[in-house]
Amino acid sequence: MTKNKKIFVTVICCLALLAVGISVFFIVRNAKKSTLVKNVTYTVKSETIEHIIEISGNIEAAESQTLQAQGDGTVRKVNFKEGDTVKKGDVIIVLDSDEEDYNISKHDWDYTKAKANNSAPKELELMRKQREMLLKKLEKRQVIARIDGIIVGLDAAVEDYCEAKDEVGTIIDRSYLKAEVEVAETDAPQLKKGQKVVMTFPSYSGEIIGEIVSVPAKGTITSRGASVVMAQIHVANPPDEILPGYSFTGKIQIKESDTVLVVEKAAIGRENRQQFAEVVKADGSTERVNVRAVPYDMNYLKIVEGLEEGMILKNQGQSTSGTKAGTTGAFGMPGMGVPGNSGRGASPAGSAPKGK
Repeated sequence: MTKNKKIFVTVICCLALLAVGISVFFIVRNAKKSTLVKNVTYTVKSETIEHIIEISGNIEAAESQTLQAQGDGTVRKVNFKEGDTVKKGDVIIVLDSDEEDYNISKHDWDYTKAKANNSAPKELELMRKQREMLLKKLEKRQVIARIDGIIVGLDAAVEDYCEAKDEVGTIIDRSYLKAEVEVAETDAPQLKKGQKVVMTFPSYSGEIIGEIVSVPAKGTITSRGASVVMAQIHVANPPDEILPGYSFTGKIQIKESDTVLVVEKAAIGRENRQQFAEVVKADGSTERVNVRAVPYDMNYLKIVEGLEEGMILKNQGQSTSGTKAGTTGAFGMPGMGVPGNSGRGASPAGSAPKGK
């Protein structure tokens, strides 16, 4: 055999051995992969779907009054301090009223003389009306509470000088708190008076429960050009830690949450148009059961019947990736009705999964 033939035979033998080695490698790898796929199991889980509309805004007092001086003058009395509770009609601040007091005293003296001199009834009636006018002028020398509430930000002391319209404090009514929130026009038909609102505040560790008290009959257009309705929320008996002006995020509960059973698609097989699953028992044996399941998202099915939460199912020879899509619905459509929350499920508009 010539030298060239020996080299040729050697090369052929090496290539043949390499081919055999590669074939054996893939056969072993596929066998291992097949064994891994067969040994994979899936657990039936429950998931809660919330039917909600997400909102955000700022909370306000039920009612407030800005305390203002109605005229120029020097403060003679301050009858309350910041944090005090006042009732409607309480006099908070009194300005100097020497001129007004004099005019009323003089008028009363004149009226007494006119009555003693048997003045005409019409003249006496006019004098009585004049006194009412003088009393209103005297009232303007006082800062009076027009609502029940708590005094905050009081900035007045005896001998301070005030000018007309000077703001000297605020009264807030905390009997309840309120908020007005934007709801997209697509979600507006689902709003109803009395719906529960769950609110969270950065300054408060727990959840605050409110209620929809008013849904307007017409929409409005925001500065962003979006069409919305402004829903009114009331919070009864708010905790002291929640102050007017605080920001919040929240969820309007359209209806009660739903709980569904879900499992990876690879756990459900199909034979003769019948869906089935193999339930792994405690002793390692399996039991085949007929099931009914519908699409839930890209990687999961919703179990309609045939299985219970916690059941362990054998893989039916499909992909074992099990990656949750988490961003689209069962037919590739994003979850609707919850701004900024696509939802992972074939849920109705305004629904969002709570998680597995």
